[in-house]
Amino acid sequence: MTVTPTLNAQSTPQAVRQAARDGLLNGPTSGLASGFVQVNLVILPEAQAAGFLRFC
Repeated sequence: MTVTPTLNAQSTPQAVRQAARDGLLNGPTSGLASGFVQVNLVILPEAQAAGFLRFC
């Protein structure tokens, strides 16, 4: 049985990343690991870049 970790503002970045790797996150991660910055990166083919830019 998999135990879902309890993540909160006091969680370490390592714990949040491990939960993500383990597929245990199913909601927003905003507010986890307070004091650290979250960065999201999207890599896609150049042909889709303009459409993604408009979406954002």
